[in-house]
Amino acid sequence: MRKSGLILIGFWALGACGGLARSAEPTNVLLIMTDDQGAWSLGCYGDSDAATPTIDTLASEGVRFTRAFATSPVCSPSRATYYTGRIPSQHGIHDWIKHENDGPRARFCLPDEVLLSAVLKANGYTCGLSGKWHLGDNGTRPPSYDFWFAMPTGGSAYQDAEMYWQGRKIRTEGYLTDRITDKAIEFLDTAGDGPFFLNVQYNAPHSPYTGHPAELLDLYRDSSFESIPRLPAHPWSIRTPAQLANRDNLVAYFAACTGVDRGVARILERLE
Repeated sequence: MRKSGLILIGFWALGACGGLARSAEPTNVLLIMTDDQGAWSLGCYGDSDAATPTIDTLASEGVRFTRAFATSPVCSPSRATYYTGRIPSQHGIHDWIKHENDGPRARFCLPDEVLLSAVLKANGYTCGLSGKWHLGDNGTRPPSYDFWFAMPTGGSAYQDAEMYWQGRKIRTEGYLTDRITDKAIEFLDTAGDGPFFLNVQYNAPHSPYTGHPAELLDLYRDSSFESIPRLPAHPWSIRTPAQLANRDNLVAYFAACTGVDRGVARILERLE
């Protein structure tokens, strides 16, 4: 496994990303994304309740892009932008993909775009995805990917979730965040000696606010969450009003964030 590497972490809808530096040898790329996570849920952005030591350390040792903005407030368009380098009006995905993920209507929604993985694959990279795709036809591995562990749709339960593994739908056991981490580590163990692009896509801390392990929930039982504003629901909201104003939901949300941090720690340990 080559020693040079670049770790990029993006948080929806507030993102962090960096560019590939020119190097005498190819740079390994690890791209980790979370879903529906605000910067306010991390210790490195000043939240004293957040138990996110691994991500906080990465932030202190790397670069934070604190004035980065997404051109779309929803999932699929922003993901497409990460993979294509183009904004929604260019790549054509303007809302979250609802019907084209799985089943008879499944189709890949970026057929005319060049993906980051395709560019890297053409330059000798082994490419893998573990987690959420949500760009259409989630069960079919794009040609540029060698390793494919993907959620069937845009959302998932956290316990005993269905996933696509190399094109075959399977039922996982236990906490999905941990299973996504397991497969990411499996990719690292099987990618070989050449350069790699590993794309780890956690669905956490997106709803539902159930199914998180007790040891993660217990970390926040006594938290005050004083830094979280209790704002009224926006009139256009399609969610239950004041969803995160509910304290039980906040406990679950932060538990999910810590679950991700725990997974990132395992991945970094394997890289070391």
